[in-house]
Amino acid sequence: MEYRKCFVPTCSNNTNNNPNKIFVRIREDLREKWCRDVGVEYYKIYTMYCCEDHFDMVQWNRKWVLDPIGNGKGQVKNTLSLDV
Repeated sequence: MEYRKCFVPTCSNNTNNNPNKIFVRIREDLREKWCRDVGVEYYKIYTMYCCEDHFDMVQWNRKWVLDPIGNGKGQVKNTLSLDV
């Protein structure tokens, strides 16, 4: 698995120290807003990830089940927001 690190400054989660955590890739259209929300400088040049600790997992699971896509894995809709 490729290395992923949570972009939230107060969070030390990454795929090395928490390999079982879910790391969600932050969509390009949300990156700038989420960076502002947590006080991080925004860079367009790299992929950003946020770990599961910053999501409402009940809402996440409901959306995952209700919004399936063709591969059977589901899709998270735009209604999720960062919870820091």
